[in-house]
Amino acid sequence: MTDNPSINGSTATAPTLAAQLASLAQLVAEPAENPGDPIAGVLQVVTTVVPGARWATLTERNSRGIPRTVSTTDPVAQEVDVAQYRLGEGPTLEAMRRGSAVMVRDLRTDVRWPRLSEIVVQRTPVRGVLSYPLRGAGPVTRTLNLYAEDVEAFAGAATTVAAVTMASTETALAGLAQRARAANLHRALMSNRRIGVAIGILMARSQWTEDQAFAAMCEASQALNRKLRDLAEEVALTGALPELPIPAPEEPAPAVGLAATSS
Repeated sequence: MTDNPSINGSTATAPTLAAQLASLAQLVAEPAENPGDPIAGVLQVVTTVVPGARWATLTERNSRGIPRTVSTTDPVAQEVDVAQYRLGEGPTLEAMRRGSAVMVRDLRTDVRWPRLSEIVVQRTPVRGVLSYPLRGAGPVTRTLNLYAEDVEAFAGAATTVAAVTMASTETALAGLAQRARAANLHRALMSNRRIGVAIGILMARSQWTEDQAFAAMCEASQALNRKLRDLAEEVALTGALPELPIPAPEEPAPAVGLAATSS
């Protein structure tokens, strides 16, 4: 069997690499209620697979073209991201613009973004960068960014392994996004269902119409500064809306007129 290039300082066979990439699928299969950031879990796996990678981030550009860091494995990596956003330049933004991978072998000698290089070298231990665009179904709006502590960390085998890894990474991230959408939809449906149950309880108890019951819940929500779904939960448990605070009596207006004079 032919060995693959070394992975984080050790030699890994093809089955080993396949097993490491398979762990990305396992992250998607884990229950959604598991604590922690699942995207950070994906990034952590990538740093164990790609030779030289020490830290990783996921950058996303919104509809207005403003980039932000969605997830990171370490504050060091996010600091480099933020420096690029503030300066409006760097490998992350360049990869997003070009739609192709951008590598920095040594930030100390790279001349493409001198302001960024100076800041990063002075403030962080990052010396190498490898940014990959994640295409998805449309224009590039996300990049996966790998950061290294060593110069030339991403030369040679690292770029090949990274390219292979990106396909599995995009699949894992798409799976996590689909899981998040399904979880949000489930929460919305459950919330709407609870509100409907609460309205029905109030209609039966107070002989209200549906509009009257909903209006009463909205009034209570505003008066108590509580979310409608939380009130609905209480109504479902107790059968009634909580008591509203009694407004404080108004102070009497001062008398207007001439002061009495003594005779």
